[in-house]
Amino acid sequence: MGTMGAWEGSKGKWREVRDLSEEQLEKDKPKIPPDLLDALSDGLGAPADSPAGEAEGGATAAPTLHASPLPAGKTWSRSTLARGGGGGGGGASGTGGGGRSGGGRRRSQAYAAGVGGNVLAAAIAYRSGDAQTLETLGLDLAELSSLSDLKKINSILNALVGADGGIEDAELRRVNARVLREVFAKELDGVAAVRLYIVEYTVQVWAAETGKMQRATTVSGQASRDLERQLRAVLRAKAKQVEVAAASSAKGLRDAIASSLTLMRRLMKGL
Repeated sequence: MGTMGAWEGSKGKWREVRDLSEEQLEKDKPKIPPDLLDALSDGLGAPADSPAGEAEGGATAAPTLHASPLPAGKTWSRSTLARGGGGGGGGASGTGGGGRSGGGRRRSQAYAAGVGGNVLAAAIAYRSGDAQTLETLGLDLAELSSLSDLKKINSILNALVGADGGIEDAELRRVNARVLREVFAKELDGVAAVRLYIVEYTVQVWAAETGKMQRATTVSGQASRDLERQLRAVLRAKAKQVEVAAASSAKGLRDAIASSLTLMRRLMKGL
């Protein structure tokens, strides 16, 4: 199975998500039924389950997605902006860190929106040649322009995604890596980028919470990949129904992600 190091546990709303996902994986043709979307919507508003042990070397293993390698590069840097502090103008504010406890043991939509808004603002600022916004985010336009696409993505991630060793930051690094690749490859605007972000965030959380279950089942890895692809396709269709406010500043994008995640959860419940 390609999904690794998940949050594990048997209590709470995530148990229903795991049970429903396992039920589909055991079918010849797995699909995404409405009750799975409903349970996943509830799960997004619940605390993450406890970490499932540690990876080699003592660090908690990070969940990943199928066919979603991380950019290679320098060791992660601790980022004040990623934690929602510092920076003026288009930089981060306290919005990014609300409701997040230490060590990454609780998952916070406010934190995810804060990190995502900063990352999207950096991508949009780079494309438009906005050196000032990049500077407020701790990045340099000339330096980014000199890098390959892979190193450019890695530089943005190192500057704007936290690295306290918690699962949440590992998840967000994967989400933002996928989003940045598509934003640069397809030249997405702010609205499209926000829609992509809420989809990839939801899929990543599902992958993290069902990872151990997926590895423990006897079904093929192909079945897991198929279910993940179907989930992403369903969520992308739902995301098209979300009215996203046009934005390019870090604050505007943070607010857009936060409100869009809330709307997405309502659509997943059929409301």
